[in-house]
Amino acid sequence: MLPYDPLRDEVVLIRQFRAGAYVAGRHPWTWEIVAGILEDDESPEQLIRREAVEEAALEIRDAIPMHNVVLSPGACSETCAMFLGRVDSAKAGGVYGVESEGENILVKVVPYSEARAMLDRDEIDNAIGVIALQWLALHRDEVRKRWA
Repeated sequence: MLPYDPLRDEVVLIRQFRAGAYVAGRHPWTWEIVAGILEDDESPEQLIRREAVEEAALEIRDAIPMHNVVLSPGACSETCAMFLGRVDSAKAGGVYGVESEGENILVKVVPYSEARAMLDRDEIDNAIGVIALQWLALHRDEVRKRWA
């Protein structure tokens, strides 16, 4: 779920250590969007609301489905339902995560224009994050009107 504040035109990104990125020779602290794994009888929208609180201390005011993709269809059947979440980013930021899960998550508010520049500079190389930000680029005007 990509947290987006349409009034301030800001996204909220998270950054956490990823061993796979490190082994691949990439920056080990990857920029990502809020994500998680479904728990028993949990819907994708319930998941994003729970994870937004756990990972970023954010309340999702509204959500728009973006895509539901197969992450690596040649290798596995894992899917990912992606959402844009409406948030108030005015007080967002800090370090969060569930201690029992070993999470140490940096939360950063980024102006939309800077997030686009980060994409252009290849600073965001997490596939789901790239897809979510590109979706927002395509639908930003429409979303801002809808959530005005």
